[in-house]
Formats: sequence, C-alpha cells, structure tokens
Amino acid sequence: MRALGLMLATMLIVSLGLFLLPSTGNIPTVSKREAVPYGTALQLAGDARGLISLASAKEEEELVYLLSLQDANGIIAQTPEHMISIPYFSNLAAIAMVGDPRGHAPVLSYMNWYVTHLNRPDKYNVTGTMYDWKQVDGEWIPTYTYDSADSYAATFLSLALQYTRVTGDIEWAKDNLESLLDVAGVLLELQDIDGLIWAKPRYYVKFLMDNAENYRGLRDAAMLMGYLGREDLALVFDTAAGRVAAGMEKHLWLPDKQVYAWALYGRWWARAPGVKWYPDTVSQIYPVVFGVVAPDSPRARSLYAYLNSHYPEWAKGRFDDRFPWTVLSFMAALMQDDTRAVEQLSDIHSANTVRNRSYPWHSFESAFFVKAWRKLATLGRSH
Repeated sequence: MRALGLMLATMLIVSLGLFLLPSTGNIPTVSKREAVPYGTALQLAGDARGLISLASAKEEEELVYLLSLQDANGIIAQTPEHMISIPYFSNLAAIAMVGDPRGHAPVLSYMNWYVTHLNRPDKYNVTGTMYDWKQVDGEWIPTYTYDSADSYAATFLSLALQYTRVTGDIEWAKDNLESLLDVAGVLLELQDIDGLIWAKPRYYVKFLMDNAENYRGLRDAAMLMGYLGREDLALVFDTAAGRVAAGMEKHLWLPDKQVYAWALYGRWWARAPGVKWYPDTVSQIYPVVFGVVAPDSPRARSLYAYLNSHYPEWAKGRFDDRFPWTVLSFMAALMQDDTRAVEQLSDIHSANTVRNRSYPWHSFESAFFVKAWRKLATLGRSH
C-alpha cells in the first residue's frame, strides 16, 4: 500500500462531501514469543484458549464491517459510506472475507463485477487494468485513474486463487480464464529486464511493497493455472515470479545495510531507507507478509528486528502516520510475536470503536485486522 493511493482516497472523500536466501553477515534476531510486560495483552497472548476465543470474537465483529462495504452491484467500497472504491484495497478486503463461508457469495459477486469492469484497454492502451471508482448521485463511475496497475492486478490474482482454494469452485476460474490472463498480463507487460515490475505505465518506479505483492500474485496465478490443468501457463507465471524475487535480491536488497531499498527509480537509483516511518521502515515487512521471505528465516527476523529497533512502540501506535497499519499485527503474528500483535489489535480496536471506525479506518485496516486474528488463533491452537 502506498501513500499516493491513501492521499487519493482522502482527496476523493473530501471532494464527495467529506521468500529469499538470507545474505551472510551479522544479523540481529528477535526471540519468539517475546515476554514484554504488556499487561492484559500479555495475559491473552500467553493463554492459548483465551487467545483463540478472543480471536474468534474479533474476527466475527470485523466480518460484519467488511460485509457492510459491499454495494448491491458487487463493488466493495473503502468505507461503509460507499463513496469510493480502490480495487487494491477491495481485493485485500475480499481475501479476508472469503475466509468465512458468509463471505463466499459476496466475494463471488465482487469478482464478477471486477472482471466485467476491467479496462480493455485503459487510457495507456493496457488491457486488464482497473480504475478507481467513485459514487456520484447513487451511481458508480470510474475515475479514469489508478494509483498503481501492478498491485491492483497482483492482489486480484491472489484473491482468485484464495476463492478457488477455499470454496472449491474451480468453474469460476475456468469460465473467466481470459480475464485472469488479461489481469496477469498487466504484470508481464510492466515487468522490466531486471525482473522488477513498474508501478504503472509511464511511471518509472519499482516499489518494494508492490513487488512483494507482485511476487505473491504471480505465484498465486501459477498455482491457479495448475488447478486448471494449464501447466504451460503455470510455468510462465512461476518464471515471472522467480524473476521478481531475483530482481528484489539483486537490485533492492542492500547487503551493507541488511535492509531493502524501498524503491528503485529507473534502473539504477535505489532508495535506501532512512528514519521515516513510511515508506522507509514499514515497507521492510512486506517481503515477509507476502511470502518472498519465509517468516522463520534469519532475514525475516532481521527485518522484524529492524522495525522494532526503529519504532519500538509501534504496537502502541507510536509512529508518524494517521493510519493504524494493522498489517503490522499480521507481521507480528507471522513472527510468532503474539504479544505485540494482540497489543496493537486491542489498542486500535478500542480507539476505532470509539470513533465508530471513521476514516482513516477502512477496508485495508479491516482486512489485516481479520487476517491477524486468524493467524493468532492458529498460533493459539499450536501451543
């Protein structure tokens, strides 16, 4: 998720009425299940049954919110007011929704809406992209712009795989194979010779966060093609995903700093992270969150330690950004640091309940809120 998209969402709302091998060297690590004295959160994190019970209750509550984001035509909005829909956020919301049987039909409706409204082609003559949408006088209309072409496509491919896996409905993918290939084709068209993928046409930046999502989307597309018996296509997408991973390792990983550049401008200017929260620091978790780097690897532990050392109280919301960033809790859950995960989830839930989940709480935050609790429940069962 990039700031440009969030700024665009804010502007529109106002206008409408409001997985690699670790490099060698000394790598700092963090221990699993860190016993930080966080009071109630610590007690919950240390009690497996309590953690599972709490996770179930929180997931149930947030699922209701996620379902409220969908309009009758299938589109998933960013907030319940149904004023704006940014497909990147909608895709992530749908991935969380499909994890519950009550979300299966709504997600199917959303995917049907999505493929029906793909650009064929868009203003850059690219087929398979998706514009942002806004509601005006009760009607959804395209904005004829998008924050990124790559992340929108990648997350939809991941959604298609997740829907197929969870529901067992392989017919949808068969019936919409052409549309899925159009979406995947966006990533292939934007992939540069170094393996990395440009954010969008005529915008020559390759973002760390996006490319982690692109890797995941291409890997998921390959798996989906395998389900369909199209091993030829699976090989194409799997190879493309491997090129993304190799490009991240060669051009974004900074071995002297043991962190990733948060972007590559053009083909040579790697932007090393500074002390800023976004995109410098928070982007470092994305290779782990989207599976480029395994959570149990030394590199993942190093990246998580980097986050904790630069913003040691992130779980208390102490970072310079108005958005809650619940993806941090999901990262903590992946790293089996249930203490910090529960602390942040509990704090932000209380704060946003008081504010009735008003913006900047929106679909992205809700999606990772659900995903984090589900992961914590899994950890609780493994105690």
